[in-house]
This record gives sequence, structure tokens and C-alpha cells, in this order.
Amino acid sequence: MKLLKYIKNRVIYSFRANSDSYIKYLKNKGMSIGIGTYFISAKDTWIDDQKPWMITIGDNCVITSGVVVLSHDYSWIVLKNKYGDILGNIKETRIGNNCFVGMNSIILCGTQIGNNVIIGANSVVSGEYPDDCVIAGNPAKIICTLDEFRKKRKEKFVNESIKFAQLYYLNYKMDIPKRYLKEHFYVFENRIDNLDNVFKNELGDICDNNIVINNFKNKQSIF
Repeated sequence: MKLLKYIKNRVIYSFRANSDSYIKYLKNKGMSIGIGTYFISAKDTWIDDQKPWMITIGDNCVITSGVVVLSHDYSWIVLKNKYGDILGNIKETRIGNNCFVGMNSIILCGTQIGNNVIIGANSVVSGEYPDDCVIAGNPAKIICTLDEFRKKRKEKFVNESIKFAQLYYLNYKMDIPKRYLKEHFYVFENRIDNLDNVFKNELGDICDNNIVINNFKNKQSIF
């Protein structure tokens, strides 16, 4: 079934069938895309490939469904038709490392996004944005720093995890399976050697420089 689905997707969506095929296509055209970057829904994403050397996407970025990234603007056609001017608008667009681009966001040509940036859904992004921040809106503005966002998430995380499990129990009259807890196991697990494989996959490779592993080892479980 998986093979049939893969073949069907390749026939219908061609190079947009999945993240790997889309990234390969863009790289072959000359676009710079870093290691670990992933398109959640390549078939619903549009990266401007008319001038591929004008777009750079860094390492470990997540591009969600409906995102558009542009390196040009064709609005100059109005000037051409009225005044006879040909004033093309092509600018370098850059997304840094470890960025998350929310659903249906549009990144306009010339935008420069730093590292470790979260972009809220439906944002229209234009201009320059520093490292370590959360941006959202139309036009997109800085909402908070990444440290502030982390603090907010830590304050809400435990109660959200409890509610998540409670609602599952109320609906199915049984404890929630571990496969659904891969985003919540920090609440109740604290020993890496006893971790379920579902959770180990979220931690990544066991190595000294893995920040996720080291963070997990140094924290205490809530329960």
C-alpha cells in the first residue's frame, strides 16, 4: 500500500510528491537549502524557483502547508503599462537556520530572517528580522523573543499535557497510548535508559553534543 501511495503521489504531484523530492528539485535548480530542512506538505508549498539562486533556506527549518516564499515582485508591470518603465524587482530572500514557518504564510522578496525564528500562521513577512524571535501578523512584527516564548510554553506545558491525556481518557475510556505522548514525555520521564523507543526517536542521536539529550538528562520529571 505504501508503494502504491508513493507511486500515485509521484504521478500526480511529480517533484512535489514529498519533501525530499521537492528539495532535490529546488537544489538541482541552484537553490541553497540546508541540512535537516523539511516541507510538511510539499504539494501545497510554493517556493519561487524562477531565480533560484536568490533564495536561501538554512538548516533544520520546517516549512508548513500553504507557505509561499518569493524572490521577485511583478507589480512593476503597472509602471510599465503607465509610464513605459521596466523596473524589475528581484531581491535576495533568506531564511536562517532552525526556523519554523507557520501555515499559509507569505515571505516576500527581499526578506531577511535570522536564525531560530518562529513565524506565526497567515503572516505576511517583509523586511529584516533578528535571531531568536517570534513574529506574526500582516505585516509581520516581532511578538516576543524566543526566550520569552520558551518561558510561556514552560508555564503552560504541564497543564496542557495533563488535559491532553484526560480528554483522551474521557473519549476512549482508556489510558492514552505512548505513541501519542512523544511531545509530552518530558512531564513524566527522567531516565534515558528506560525510555520507550517512541520517545528516544524524539531525542535524536545519542552523542555528547546533542542539546536535547543533555537537556533531558539535567531536568526533573514532574510526576
